[in-house]
Amino acid sequence: MRHFLITTLTALLFALPLAKAADSAMLIQMNGTVTVIEPNSESAKAADLNQKLPEGATIKTGKDSSASIRLEDGTIIDIKADSEMMISPYSQKKVKKNSIILFFGTIWSKVTKSFTGEESYAVATPNGVAGVRGTEFATTVSIDGSVRVKVKNGLVRVDNQKDKAADLKAGEQVDVDDSGMSAVQAFSDEMADFKWQAERKIRMQREGNAIAGRVKDNILKDKSQVEKLNKTKKKLEAQRSKLEKKLKNGSPEVRKELSKINKELYEVERALAAKFGESRSRMAIFEHFARLVDEPDFATLDSKTIKSDAAMIAGIKKQFEEMAAEGMDTSMESMEKMMDDYSSGKRGTLKESNSAADDLFGSSPF
Repeated sequence: MRHFLITTLTALLFALPLAKAADSAMLIQMNGTVTVIEPNSESAKAADLNQKLPEGATIKTGKDSSASIRLEDGTIIDIKADSEMMISPYSQKKVKKNSIILFFGTIWSKVTKSFTGEESYAVATPNGVAGVRGTEFATTVSIDGSVRVKVKNGLVRVDNQKDKAADLKAGEQVDVDDSGMSAVQAFSDEMADFKWQAERKIRMQREGNAIAGRVKDNILKDKSQVEKLNKTKKKLEAQRSKLEKKLKNGSPEVRKELSKINKELYEVERALAAKFGESRSRMAIFEHFARLVDEPDFATLDSKTIKSDAAMIAGIKKQFEEMAAEGMDTSMESMEKMMDDYSSGKRGTLKESNSAADDLFGSSPF
């Protein structure tokens, strides 16, 4: 069943941890104003050099500021000025993959090479996902939510999560916004990037209300899809629970049916995870839009409508977090182990520590 563990670019495995998040990174360099928002907190605090950063931590740099963090596998992320990113708070125990959610600004990722051939790192943005096996590349989210991905070394696959994907090699880049994906281009210089950012600002000033409307519509679509997937997940879990009670009898038919349900559940959780990640980045950029309406340069934005929509989206964000808190830690290997345990008479249960069931569902924090 090993092939069921292979992750795809569009299935970033996110699941909000029930217990205290494990440390997954360290702040190894900082310059200027750098703040950190801890998981389950709304307040930003000044960062400290060598500070340990748990899954779910948000790192923000101010003007003329920068920071670098090192992930557990040695991957280095350089966070440029006026940027904000989150170390994905959603991780599945059996999948060795680092995920970053970039809200806005620019990060340079120097990714440790994966020896498994699977994608080991991904960056989620409001308009697409970039996934790699080991490389060095930059990801930028501009003021209007547009994304630019530039590859210095290695290969990067960029997917706009709709209808288009591009494989970039060293010296190439691509732009993605709410209207689609550009053709692959040659690596731009700093002056060209500055011009692109200026054009994005003008676009937000002229088309900001329409852009915000499209982002909101995508979040509402995410909500509908998440609710449908979550309903399917609960149905499959109920079916699995009934079959588990029969599994102790050692019936080959029951084992076969349970294996089928487990595979379906695994795929549903992957789809749910992808939607949680995609939508979280979209929600962050909409929160950014809600702050822009108070700036003189963006007087053309409909402050009342955008702030009202932002409040509605905050409610959806809370709903998603509650769904994710139920946990998504299904592993095909651990499910097969659980069935083998039943067949050999071990019969691990959710109440037994270190059992196959603990491996499958995660031990209770209580």
